[in-house]
Amino acid sequence: MRGLFMRAYYYPQSLRTTLSVMAVILGLMISSNALPAAVAATAVTYHSAAGSKVVVRGHSTLHDWSVKSSTLTGKMILSGPVASGKLVTLDLLHVSIPVSTLKGSDGSGMTHTIMHALHRKQHPNITFVLTHAKLQNSKPAKSGGYIFQTAGLLKINGIMRKEPMTLRITPHGSGKMTVQTRVKLKMRDFSVKPPTAMFGIIRSANAITVSANWQLAEVNSGEKPGSK
Repeated sequence: MRGLFMRAYYYPQSLRTTLSVMAVILGLMISSNALPAAVAATAVTYHSAAGSKVVVRGHSTLHDWSVKSSTLTGKMILSGPVASGKLVTLDLLHVSIPVSTLKGSDGSGMTHTIMHALHRKQHPNITFVLTHAKLQNSKPAKSGGYIFQTAGLLKINGIMRKEPMTLRITPHGSGKMTVQTRVKLKMRDFSVKPPTAMFGIIRSANAITVSANWQLAEVNSGEKPGSK
């Protein structure tokens, strides 16, 4: 920098060039300092809130059955202001469901059966961690949601598999969000033996359907993070 000033002193015709170089250097310094703050400002973090629900439905030789839980914990990060009518990226999403919170539709018998099938003590949580997400619509659908085609690591019964999922993310007022999905799975893919009853007379099918309705709230919205 000192050399630039000395050159301007002895060669006045280079003063304009010197000032231009200084302006460029100053501009780069300002932009490099401001960039991280600008990027960080676009990311919004959401945590689990009250009102969530996940339902697992299956079939057996006798009747249909279901298992439900209202406890979903985790967080999600979106980049891009929702108010602008466009969500740029889904940067992070991870959710966990404690196996101990699953309740069977047929009462304690079904609940005990699912706990045994999922080896609750050895593998106490069902988890999903996002690895890829692509926005399918730049504007909300008629129902008000954004559609993401995603993939992630789903862990059930200690077995982790990469699974595709379609997520509908719907913004609400006061920093609230709803994430919905419906996915078909096979129990044996996760080393879960389909439950049986009455000495094997009643057998559950291998295929199940998982439907999730996950409620979230922005960290600064006043909702207590980690709520059920």
